[in-house]
Amino acid sequence: MAQVKTESEANQLRLNNTEWGPEAAESMIKDVHEFPIKLGGVLGDIIDATPVDAVSKVMLEEKLFEQWSHGRAVLIGDGQGAINAMQDALILTNCLYDLQDLSLTSITAAFQDYQSQRYEHAKRCIASSKLNAKISSDGFS
Repeated sequence: MAQVKTESEANQLRLNNTEWGPEAAESMIKDVHEFPIKLGGVLGDIIDATPVDAVSKVMLEEKLFEQWSHGRAVLIGDGQGAINAMQDALILTNCLYDLQDLSLTSITAAFQDYQSQRYEHAKRCIASSKLNAKISSDGFS
């Protein structure tokens, strides 16, 4: 897992995404069909009960971005639940409320203030999520 740092790296990742179509989903389903689930049965039981047009394969991106803003755009919500997104919105609102003017310099400073207040919390949430996933899936390794 790594943050994309160059345009060529981003282009390569886009090319790799071609393996995320319907055929790739079918292949993945075959790979995970017999995985046991804690409630009993196997993952395939759930997949088989799901309408085929509702099944898709998506790329999981568990990462923490180092930069949360660019210009007048800012990233909020760390993907760990609605409460964190609401907390991010509140902190960002407070930072924006304190703006002296609407210059890009002031907005950039507010965004940096927001990130400095939320970054460590987001980092802990992601680590906790990874740990919970590992604990809950240890019985299947």
